Amino acid sequence: MPSETPQITVGLDVGYEAVRLVAIEHTPAGPVLHRVGAQPLPAPRMPAALFENAADVTAAIRTVFASYGDPAWPVVGGLRNRFATVLLSQVDQSADAQTQYDWLMWEAAHAVIDPLEQYVVDAALTGRESEATRSALIVAAREAAVDALFHLLQDAGLAPAALSVATIALLNAFEVAYRSELGHKTALVHIEPGAIDVIFVQNTVSYVAAMSLDADGVPLASTGTDGALTAFGAQLQALLKTFPHEEVPTRVIVSGEMSGLPEVCARWADILSRPVVPADPFQRMRVVPDLEATMQAGFWAPFMVAAGLALRQPG
Repeated sequence: MPSETPQITVGLDVGYEAVRLVAIEHTPAGPVLHRVGAQPLPAPRMPAALFENAADVTAAIRTVFASYGDPAWPVVGGLRNRFATVLLSQVDQSADAQTQYDWLMWEAAHAVIDPLEQYVVDAALTGRESEATRSALIVAAREAAVDALFHLLQDAGLAPAALSVATIALLNAFEVAYRSELGHKTALVHIEPGAIDVIFVQNTVSYVAAMSLDADGVPLASTGTDGALTAFGAQLQALLKTFPHEEVPTRVIVSGEMSGLPEVCARWADILSRPVVPADPFQRMRVVPDLEATMQAGFWAPFMVAAGLALRQPG
């Protein structure tokens, strides 16, 4: 007999300004949102300092989980993209599985800065293929960062069932919130301190890139990023001009922690001459009755990563 216990997963995103939590129940009829909440860090952090003064981050994890979590729910922790290298590769359709794996590891080794032994590497086929090749997404996360995140969660009293990276989480959230909207080719843009991640989705992932954002070392909440973000709109426009006409995105969906995201989207829409909107990972998701009023009043683009983590079923 099927279990009557709800299968709820917690996505815990340790971000640069806050720790965000999303709890989602996995049902045959689709995901159901049970909890959503955040605990700000004492001060915004840059990536290099995220795991320093760990007590502050541990305290935020402990607080947000006590407020919105449940000890019975498995936790999927999220590692931000600045601690990982993500690339799209091609494997030979005719090669056996071991040869394809060896090729992907070779690609990963040539994409990272340090020896591959210092990374945790995962790869998966995206479903995009031609007569000769298949496309695969490779993620190489720094082992030291993976260990640091794991110990942060442990020190907060949690035993993570799994860890993932922001790119995979973003794609998970996109799949639920936007995949059913036919006719769109999408640029999924995620803003982080110092860089912006861009994922192009046309039926499957077709392109991934990390583009530099010269924000003068200031946190995203600062107005000092304003000029850099506006300039990025022109960089993205230049990138789109390199795409074949049939692959140019018809819309841009933007996620990130910054409070001024709607204004950034409006400026980019003027530059790109196409819709640019803040991400909403919950727009097509059912919610428990207690959350209905909250969801109507909130701004949910900062929760895109946490939602995508919760959409992964551990095990």
